Amino acid sequence: MLLRRPTSADTEVFVEVHTSPETHVFPGVSPRTRAESLQLLERYQHDWDTDGVGYWSVLRATSGGVLGFGGLRHTLDDGEMVLNLYFRFPPTAWGHGYASEMGHAAVRGAPQPPGAPDRPRHGHAQRAHDPGRREARLPPRPRAAPRGRSRGAVPVIAAGPLS
Repeated sequence: MLLRRPTSADTEVFVEVHTSPETHVFPGVSPRTRAESLQLLERYQHDWDTDGVGYWSVLRATSGGVLGFGGLRHTLDDGEMVLNLYFRFPPTAWGHGYASEMGHAAVRGAPQPPGAPDRPRHGHAQRAHDPGRREARLPPRPRAAPRGRSRGAVPVIAAGPLS
């Protein structure tokens, strides 16, 4: 698996994933329109430009094809700046462990939100493809890890199997 900042080359897959009813199975989570998806992608790209962190394009290591999207981004939750863990994959990518692998990589390399006190990091990942099993807990980040951030570049954040 490869993780990198979304680019314009990912646009059509991004729109397909975010407009699909199959990837939005929980109550209160509706598919977006094409226009809403394009605005969302622009916002995710802006996060990288302004914060140096954001949601990734998740790529197949062997072909470079886009599997889905996910990662961490800064967001305000009940007045507190936090990092939100998110993923969205099409049904063809379900059941292969991509969301878990991406989530673990995201948590391991997570920067603290601006102004946040130093505290243990933890995350929860909601499984959009398995309504009977809604949460997968991710362990705390065990150690500091290189952030792999580079403004203006399209860095590969992680490559190969992640443990």
